[in-house]
Amino acid sequence: FPLSFPCSLFPLSPSLVRLCFLPLPVLPPVTEQMRRIKQKRTAFSTPPTLEELDESAPQTTKGELAGWYGYDFANSVFFNSVLLAFLPPFLTMLAKNAEGPDHKFTLFGLFDMSGVTYYPTMISASVVCQLVTFLLFGTIADFGAGRKQALMFTAVCGALACCAFIFVTDAVVDLAGILLIVSNVMMGLSVLYYNAYLPLLVASTPEVRISAGSAEYDDVRNAETNRLSNRGYAWGYLGGVILLVINVGIAFGFSPGCMQW
Repeated sequence: FPLSFPCSLFPLSPSLVRLCFLPLPVLPPVTEQMRRIKQKRTAFSTPPTLEELDESAPQTTKGELAGWYGYDFANSVFFNSVLLAFLPPFLTMLAKNAEGPDHKFTLFGLFDMSGVTYYPTMISASVVCQLVTFLLFGTIADFGAGRKQALMFTAVCGALACCAFIFVTDAVVDLAGILLIVSNVMMGLSVLYYNAYLPLLVASTPEVRISAGSAEYDDVRNAETNRLSNRGYAWGYLGGVILLVINVGIAFGFSPGCMQW
């Protein structure tokens, strides 16, 4: 994208963030324990010991891992069934029905385009919006205490925007583009907040905590990261495939009009 290069070189200063009405995340207070760790360790020092870690912090439970896997199982349906399978032919069909004699329609009353280019244009616009929102709101995933609330808010907003497609008809083609942008941006942000939990889950697993202070700490942590990440991907693919098969069966079994797609 043309915007990606300058945006990557231009850091978001606090003043710019305030101009965008984004509240700055509240960093946790620096405790005496953190000061001791910072004094004892450098960027390339040995792994943390059990004394340096917060021994009172609870370990990662099976229920927490099941919840983390379950979210990937659920949100993959949006990307597999909605963005990949159903929205492209659905939006293209709506746009073609709205075309005039010149095989074009007016988008938002400003741009003339053909129905074939409608979905690619809207999905590209949603990705550009993702670029901006990720830069502005991505820090919530790593700082402050709003990670869970942000995950819930973006997931619910994305799901509601996706459900709102039921109100889209040939007369409101513009609404379909807006819903596509909103749903893709919100679901993308939710995945960002979801992935931010992985380092926290890994750091609190029994295997990683036991290896603290040993030479195998980095290897164990990387192995646990790969293990949890791979399982999350596996559950995501499984959920996406299962719901895709169900959705295709419902669409073609109860809606003969889908055959024209």
